[in-house]
Amino acid sequence: MKGLTQNGFETLEKARPSLFDRTRSLLHSRWAPLVVLYLGVFLTGVMWWTTHCHRDRLVGERFQFRVAQLQSHIESRISQYESVLRGGVALFQASRGVDRDEWHRYVNDCDIESWYPGIQAMGVTVLVEQDELADFEAKVQADGFDDFKVFPKGVRSRYACVNFIEPFDWRNQRVFGYDAYSSPERRDMLNRAARTGMPKISGKITLVQEAEDDTQSGVLCCLPIYRNGAKIATESQRMEAVVGWVHAAFRCTDLMSGILDECANDVGLEIHDVDPDAGEQLLFASGNSVIEAPSRGSNAMIQSLPLRLSGRDWMLTVSAPYSFRTPAESMMGGIVGVSGCVISLLLFAVLTSLNGQRILAIGMAEEMTRELQHSEACTLSILENASESILSVDEHGRIAAANRASRRVFQAEDSLIGSQIEDYIVGVDLSELAKKATSQGGATMGMIQDCRREDGTLFPCSVSVGEVEVSGLLHYIVVARDEAARIEAAQKLAEQHKVLVEVSHRAGRAEVATGVLHNVGNVLNSVNVSANLLREYLDESPVDMLAKAAQVINEQEDRLGDFFSNDPRAKHFPRLLNQVVLKFEAERESQLGELHALTDNIGHIKEIVSMQQSFAVKSGLDEMIDPVEIFGDAIRMNDASLERHGVAIQRDFGSLPPIHTQRHEVIQILVNLIRNAQQSIEESSAGDRVIKLAIRPDGDWVCFEVRDCGMGIPQENLTKIFQHGFTTKCDGHGFGLHSCANAAQELGGELTVDSLGAGKGACFQVRLPLQISSRPATQNVSARNESVTAGDSSGASGDDAEALVLTNVDPNGDC
Repeated sequence: MKGLTQNGFETLEKARPSLFDRTRSLLHSRWAPLVVLYLGVFLTGVMWWTTHCHRDRLVGERFQFRVAQLQSHIESRISQYESVLRGGVALFQASRGVDRDEWHRYVNDCDIESWYPGIQAMGVTVLVEQDELADFEAKVQADGFDDFKVFPKGVRSRYACVNFIEPFDWRNQRVFGYDAYSSPERRDMLNRAARTGMPKISGKITLVQEAEDDTQSGVLCCLPIYRNGAKIATESQRMEAVVGWVHAAFRCTDLMSGILDECANDVGLEIHDVDPDAGEQLLFASGNSVIEAPSRGSNAMIQSLPLRLSGRDWMLTVSAPYSFRTPAESMMGGIVGVSGCVISLLLFAVLTSLNGQRILAIGMAEEMTRELQHSEACTLSILENASESILSVDEHGRIAAANRASRRVFQAEDSLIGSQIEDYIVGVDLSELAKKATSQGGATMGMIQDCRREDGTLFPCSVSVGEVEVSGLLHYIVVARDEAARIEAAQKLAEQHKVLVEVSHRAGRAEVATGVLHNVGNVLNSVNVSANLLREYLDESPVDMLAKAAQVINEQEDRLGDFFSNDPRAKHFPRLLNQVVLKFEAERESQLGELHALTDNIGHIKEIVSMQQSFAVKSGLDEMIDPVEIFGDAIRMNDASLERHGVAIQRDFGSLPPIHTQRHEVIQILVNLIRNAQQSIEESSAGDRVIKLAIRPDGDWVCFEVRDCGMGIPQENLTKIFQHGFTTKCDGHGFGLHSCANAAQELGGELTVDSLGAGKGACFQVRLPLQISSRPATQNVSARNESVTAGDSSGASGDDAEALVLTNVDPNGDC
């Protein structure tokens, strides 16, 4: 170490000969010509190898371009052929019936020989049931084909018969009437196309059109024709609606030869059909393809790539022989080698005159020196502009160099150079850190240490330490980054998170209170109905009749015997008393029923409040309940309201085992759903005012279903129905379905909904486990608020949830 720069970083100087002195000594040596010759030969070899690699890269890039060009042309060609098939399907979809002349004109106008080379024929295959085969043959024979028969013969449930085929030449006439369903490969292709509604290509087949003296591998491509106006949204609908296929037959050699002639006649091509069951089958091989893998030392290139066309996997193998290279590419390496050797010999001959070039060598040395100085200046600039403190510490713990950021980090007025590292980094042991750095294979990273500013205050720093050796002396590079601001920000963030959690808990408690009010309000409606009925019973009571009778008796108190014997009014007393007794008995039964209902509803209110009070800490009481009985309780709570609005209940209750769950939670859900269905029917103008209730088993689950024929749910509301606060009613609050969805999830089940659209009714389904063990533990109130997005009990007239989709709904239901 010679000294320090003005910035504080060390500069090293060694007593070593200059570049000029070493160059002059080398050039004056008697071995210099041989050294230059050997060096020239070596560089020639390097250049030859570099040229060889460059040539191979160019050839490889050109080969890759050929491969990509072939792939693009094949994909484009098949896409064009699919478009002409789509045109044929469109012809059938746009017409009530396509006859042979129309199909002939369509294929003739397509001019497949000019615009679609490789297509042997375009035809129409129709689907014929077994009992319709004779009529089909007779119809074709009536078109002038007296000898027409479907072949090959055999009894099959369905036939896929070639009805139209163009061009109608001798070769294509051989396939006229052929049953494609008789071939497993063709049948699989037709069925795949019918199921998906997309173009499909068959595997390797031999076309029926082939002659014995000119046979090529072939493939078929088809596109289904569906019955006009039929629904084809699902796979089953498409299979029911298919009536035939438009297909094209390809002779692979004719198809691919045109593509090779257009874009890549200098490479070989093989195409294999990849079938998971049958393996790879060769479809096409050009005359110059390399079938076997290239032998060692061969310059042939081969690349295989998969290609998926119309639902079928092909494997393209492209090969290029040595002749693929141009003459210039083949001679490139030789030219470079010969040129290098000539140059080496010239340098060897001219080396004796190099002493006259010493000035040039000195200039080169000075340029290298300037570059070295520039590199050193860049390094110093990087260190000086770093935001962290960077220190160079010797083995005795003395700071030998420091960047400008060090004074800012440690708030020092003067330079840190010459100070001890312990004055600024508390308790640091550089020797121990050096051992740790060596064991880790590099510098220690990011240890938090207490650091001391010049005024004595402590602050946290992230310290990284590494060791270097300079002129045989051990030095440590220490990087310190002030972490006080980051730690303070983390503490503030933690405090804000704590406040946010508290606010979330308060919001959860408010939501529980809202749910309690909503559920209690539903039951209070039934309580109010029962109270009104009891008041009506009292208003219609026959007490007035008894009072009048008692008044008459009191007036005749002194002559009761004569009154009952002679007075005409006395004759009506027995009948009056019988009517009063019967009236009182009927009223007694009705009032007892309403009192029982009123007691049950008040008990349900009490249970709702009790359960909601205990939700935050524990679950409710689980018991074995009968699904039919609990559905009946929910109906009775809504019975008076349903009767008043003229809404009938249609039950479909099967025999089901008891389930282990919470009675009042389930009643709360079912009461809400039945009331929503009633309100939806009231708002609808539909004629049937019926709510259909069903219970059915589903494996280890039981499903409660509430279906109405009311307003239905528009599609735009399908993602909102269970959200908290969402409602489509002017007087709704959006609490009911939210609490029902929460309750169903806490019972280990789910609440789902489906609707065919506005005006088509809705169907809600509650799925609950048969056993309590299949249900997760009840969560506290905060967890409930986070687990289910909320909704509204008014959603039966127009709400739904995309995440809760009912899968067990009949789209062709009565409503």
